[in-house]
Amino acid sequence: MIDEVTPKQGELTISREEVMSLYEFVHHISGDCYDEFGERGRRSKSSDLMRKLNEMQRLLERLVDYPEVPQGMYWTPYGEVQADDVNPILLQEIGKRGTRLYMGSLFDLASCAPIGSIQIAVDHDVNEACGVFFFPRGFEMEVVGPEWLAASADMDDTIQSFVDALPGMKSIQQMSTDIGARSDDQA
Repeated sequence: MIDEVTPKQGELTISREEVMSLYEFVHHISGDCYDEFGERGRRSKSSDLMRKLNEMQRLLERLVDYPEVPQGMYWTPYGEVQADDVNPILLQEIGKRGTRLYMGSLFDLASCAPIGSIQIAVDHDVNEACGVFFFPRGFEMEVVGPEWLAASADMDDTIQSFVDALPGMKSIQQMSTDIGARSDDQA
């Protein structure tokens, strides 16, 4: 019976191979094993199993050097597009400036999951670029930007500048909320 099991006396040791076996076992149980089964084939882990897995994960954190997970975004090769392919928000922001228009898809670096897209208008005469991000949120599209930044001769560097600036950029929703709050203050 499991209640009668106790650790051996003295200091316990575990080999590198045993650590990896434990890691592989916990990884397998975490992803592929379930102990609750519902209607229409629904499977889940009970709170008891999740608690035990969390305990094992904490133990493994003390035993395993996990590789550093890369953070950030990457993008598909951007392409030059025509004004008809660009969101009106970007077109309104650039007005009649002589710009070239580009578009690319964005992906999460760690998981490779698609996370949105970017549209950029580059004014090569003054080395400025205006960018707008688009992120799906359920059935809606969150729009972040437009934002003007210095343009680089290398388009990948320009896109990276926008990705780096993203945390400080406001979404269209935030901007409209700010405008609404300002007009409420003025009333």
